[in-house]
Amino acid sequence: QYLKESVRATTAMSLWPLIMSRTDEIYCVAEDMLEIFKEVITKVVLSCGLSKTDLQLAPTLKDPIRIHEKSINDYLKDFDDWDNALVIPESCVIDVIRGRVMCPDTKSIFNLLAEMKKGIETRVNGKTATL
Repeated sequence: QYLKESVRATTAMSLWPLIMSRTDEIYCVAEDMLEIFKEVITKVVLSCGLSKTDLQLAPTLKDPIRIHEKSINDYLKDFDDWDNALVIPESCVIDVIRGRVMCPDTKSIFNLLAEMKKGIETRVNGKTATL
């Protein structure tokens, strides 16, 4: 049924309400988590002996159209419960907040992975944030 709805909506004007309805909550969560993510990932990078300039975050969140497109291309056929609207494929897109850590050598990569595996806990706006 979901594919049938998408096929009927073939213009930008007809697709936008569908895409918006399927990505709006994802954006609300991503926007709420963005500053927390930045602080936690910065702490991870610094704890590895890297600098803040080694952390490169995308200037914006992933575009809602791209989220929708990626969900249809990569996740639509992964599960059999999309049609009953319990789960939407957009919920599988994990890189709404995007970035990378530039490691100058393999030792830095191993340090970064070890720190992430160990976990990082910090306080952000008076609340505990853990990675």
